[in-house]
Amino acid sequence: MHANAPNEDVLQQCLHRIQQLEKKIDEKDGNVHPVGEDNNLLSPASSADSILSLYARDNLADSNDISIIDEVKPSVSRSEKPKLREDLMAALGEDAVDSVKWGIGLHEEIANRWNCLASSGLKIDKRKQLMDKYPVPENCKLIKPPLLNEEVEPILLADGKKKDEQLVGFQRQLSAATTAIGIALTEAFSLKDSNKQTKMCALLSDSGRLLCDLQHSLSIKRRSHIIPSLKASIRRVGEKSLINSHLFGNDFSSRLKEARDVEKLSKDLQVTRPAPNAREGKQIKSVVVKPSSKTLNSKRPSQRSTYWKDGQKKQQRPYHRK
Repeated sequence: MHANAPNEDVLQQCLHRIQQLEKKIDEKDGNVHPVGEDNNLLSPASSADSILSLYARDNLADSNDISIIDEVKPSVSRSEKPKLREDLMAALGEDAVDSVKWGIGLHEEIANRWNCLASSGLKIDKRKQLMDKYPVPENCKLIKPPLLNEEVEPILLADGKKKDEQLVGFQRQLSAATTAIGIALTEAFSLKDSNKQTKMCALLSDSGRLLCDLQHSLSIKRRSHIIPSLKASIRRVGEKSLINSHLFGNDFSSRLKEARDVEKLSKDLQVTRPAPNAREGKQIKSVVVKPSSKTLNSKRPSQRSTYWKDGQKKQQRPYHRK
């Protein structure tokens, strides 16, 4: 019974006891197998460890049964995936999943909520509630969306105004998020632990700087939709103006006036030179190009009369080109 290799009687006895056990378990669960299908009760992929747990659960195994299973256990083959060679792995190319660089994992509760929000978004009333919760600080007014200059607003069409209002809505939400980061950063200054204070301030400061840069990028995007509708001289002034409380700067009117004065002064300083022909007293004559008389099909063939003098109709002959 305890030989190195089990004989056929031992294997048959073990399989018979296992089949009886699985049949009994199925009867308890309500799954009764039809007669004649007992040979298929045990799956070839079943392991010896699972067989031992089944015997222990139903208290049907004694010491002899366990010894039989121990003899059969080494003979059970486990399916393992073959490891590919390095040249085959190189032929398959890089794994796109492994090439992504991920950061340190967040708390599970935070990750679950943020993943859901990134996929489904906030409800409108909840978004408004959060935005109203964090008004722009009085000493940091430039993080709010810049106003559209009064000189530029009449130029925009209905579609342009609608697009600008949509971007302004994004900027309002972004300014609320920046304010919340700023409040947390201010509270971090009061931490007693210097190491923890430095770490928290660095994290919050990085977040705030990224949000402020995104606010500036959205303002530049708003400009890009408006500048093509302006004149060339006004366009140059708009591109060089600094974004502050207004999209093209709060001194846009004065800068436009200065640009016009400079343009007028440059025209006054320019010397007007007469044309060479006018200085010599010569007049420029217009040249009329006459069509050539030798061109093909310049005249159509004359129509021949189809009647004789006495009024009788002539008999037409087929025309052959010579």
